[in-house]
Amino acid sequence: MADLNDRSNDVSIHNEDTDAPVTTTTDGSKERLDVAVQDDIETIGHYHDKIHSGDAYHVSDYGTYSKNAEWDILIKVGSTQMHLLWGVSANVGALVELFESPTVTANGTQYTIYNKKRASSNTPDTDVYETPTLTADGTQFEVAVLPGSNQSGILCSVDLEWVLKANTDYLFRITSQGNSNLLGLALDWYEENV
Repeated sequence: MADLNDRSNDVSIHNEDTDAPVTTTTDGSKERLDVAVQDDIETIGHYHDKIHSGDAYHVSDYGTYSKNAEWDILIKVGSTQMHLLWGVSANVGALVELFESPTVTANGTQYTIYNKKRASSNTPDTDVYETPTLTADGTQFEVAVLPGSNQSGILCSVDLEWVLKANTDYLFRITSQGNSNLLGLALDWYEENV
C-alpha cells in the first residue's frame, strides 16, 4: 500500500518571479524544471480565423421606419454554405424574422459587401439585396421580438450562427413596432464549401 504521507514525488507549480514550473525535492526546497516554452501560440475561434484569412464578410445599414413597415433583406447564398450572425437595433421596438426559400420575382437593390479583413481582396459567394419583390415569404425558422419605447432603444443579436444552405434564398425581415423608428442592421458571415 502506498504511503500517503510520502510527498517526495509530488509536483507543484511555483509562481514567483519567473512563473516557471518547479518540483519539490525531498528536503522541501524548490528545484526548477527546464521546460521548453513556445511563444506566440494563439488559439482563436474558427470565425475569428476566417476574419484573419480574409474569408468573413459584413453588410450593415440603417433607416427610419413607420409603424408596421417591413424592411426586407434578400440573402442569396451561392455554392458555399453561409455561416450567419446577425444583429438588429431599434429605438421603438421591432420584430425580426428569418425565412427560407421565399418566392422572389425581383432581387431589389444590391448591398455593398465588405470583407472584414480590409487588406483582403477575397469576395463572397453570397449576395445581399434590399427591398426585393416577393410573392411568398417562405418557411419561417427564426423570430425575435425587440421591445422598446421612445425613451430607450434595444439591440438584439445572435451568439450562435445559422448555417444557411448553399444555392438557397433567405428573407431577413425587420418589422417596425412604432413610428419614427430608427432601425439598424448588421449581417456578419463566413462561407465554407459543402
